[in-house]
Amino acid sequence: MEWCRRNNLKPYIIDNHSDDFSYGWLRDHNIPCHRFSTDGAFDLKALQREMVKTIARLNPDWVVYLGADLFIFCDLPVDVLCENAQQMGCNVIGFPMIDICRTDEEPGNPFRTYFHYRHSRDLIEFVFKWSPQVRMDGDLIRIPQRRGLSPQGVMINYGRTKIPEKRKKLLERRKLAWKRGLNPKFGRHYLREQKKDWTWTKDELKDIRNSEYWKYLKDYAPV
Repeated sequence: MEWCRRNNLKPYIIDNHSDDFSYGWLRDHNIPCHRFSTDGAFDLKALQREMVKTIARLNPDWVVYLGADLFIFCDLPVDVLCENAQQMGCNVIGFPMIDICRTDEEPGNPFRTYFHYRHSRDLIEFVFKWSPQVRMDGDLIRIPQRRGLSPQGVMINYGRTKIPEKRKKLLERRKLAWKRGLNPKFGRHYLREQKKDWTWTKDELKDIRNSEYWKYLKDYAPV
């Protein structure tokens, strides 16, 4: 929530029947949210349909599509970037994405514990101006008459810092979704990473503290 506050964003959470008491925490802190069931499966298509339905109900000007492990860091607050993009006639904002990965650390606050990363995507566009024609298709946001903006910054995925037990559980939920008809291309990276026991070596990664991205993180993760 601190990240949302710094970027002047109003979060709305769709809870996929989590089992870590996060839904109760959201309700206790008056954060707008609702629960949505996929009957135990990690069904991305069903979740994205629910997201589009919810966004249409809320009818915001702009949408920042993120999860609990995904953050954007940039030179300006995200709400200011959206205002700038609007003035420039753009309707989608994209950033390069990197994955922070688990190595030999003891579990802890991701911002203060995990510092080794790999490059993931040259551009991922998860900030967009809302219109009823927008559709979500995995990592693609399909927008009519797309006009993109790529400001300085980075999107950081901390999902690969989860302990192996949690990632194994996610894989089983994804397998259940595949069995029910989800395209196997969604989540196939789980199979590759299972072979590594969900753990990387520092030699195959870069240290974010020695990168251009550290300026964004040092306030969140002091050495």
